[in-house]
Amino acid sequence: MRPSYIINNWEMIKNMTLNIRAIGIVASLVIAWCLKHYWCTDCISLDRDSIFQSCQSDGKQADLGRQQEDQDTGSTTKTAMVGVSYSRMAAQAAFRAVILGAPGSGKGTISARIVKQFDVKHISSGDKLRYHIANQTDLGKKVKKYLDSGMLVPDETMIALISEEIKTLEGRNWLLDGFPRTRAQAEALQKIYPLSLVINVDVPDSVIVERLKNRWVHLPSGRVYNIGFNDPKVPGRDDVTGELLVQRPDDQPEVVQERLHVYATKTKPLIDYYKQLNVLKSFAGNTTDSMWPAIKETIGQYLGR
Repeated sequence: MRPSYIINNWEMIKNMTLNIRAIGIVASLVIAWCLKHYWCTDCISLDRDSIFQSCQSDGKQADLGRQQEDQDTGSTTKTAMVGVSYSRMAAQAAFRAVILGAPGSGKGTISARIVKQFDVKHISSGDKLRYHIANQTDLGKKVKKYLDSGMLVPDETMIALISEEIKTLEGRNWLLDGFPRTRAQAEALQKIYPLSLVINVDVPDSVIVERLKNRWVHLPSGRVYNIGFNDPKVPGRDDVTGELLVQRPDDQPEVVQERLHVYATKTKPLIDYYKQLNVLKSFAGNTTDSMWPAIKETIGQYLGR
């Protein structure tokens, strides 16, 4: 008979072996699960059976899966890069701006510089209304009735007019001048064409009053001259046609003060609205020359120039 201590040791060794085997089996299961989980991260959207079927392939299938994953990742990266490039192009091709400024603030001069410098299409609501009235279009006839009766053109009519003008631009960058004039118009425009930038030309009232007092106009063309700043070559005569210049009745100081008060009252809701949208940029100064460098730099940032 074997000594009892040998039997006891043998039983202990046998039990240890069984425990090691059990640990090995558990470890193998854990490793297998980890491998399945690792290789199937792209399969999560599939049903559970499909996941385990796809994960029961051999090592070669796993290698192919990794290669495919790398290719997919590269493809995704390329797609993302193309998407970013497209987004930048779309952003550049969709620069949408509005310019605000009191009568006599130099808004027209600044608009002309923007058009020339950045090839932006300028849409003046006043010019468009005058065009439709002069050509007696259906819209022009409606507008004329409102103006002749001393009424404001309804928001719906103005929104329709501007929307049609923007559609004709086929994705070009544009600058609106004279529209919107009310918060309702601004909100309607924002729903259809979200703005990139609102330029607010901020000139002191005293400077505007003095400027308009010295302003003379060639009515047929709309060319404007300012005595002491932009004098005509021949006093009282248009540089191009030689025709007489006139001074508008609403350029008289008393009238100008009232116009500025009305403008400030009506424009404040617009200013507040665009501040909330974080698209408003105000540029303060006494002359267009002093404000232009900052305006030019700001627009250049939006257009990547």
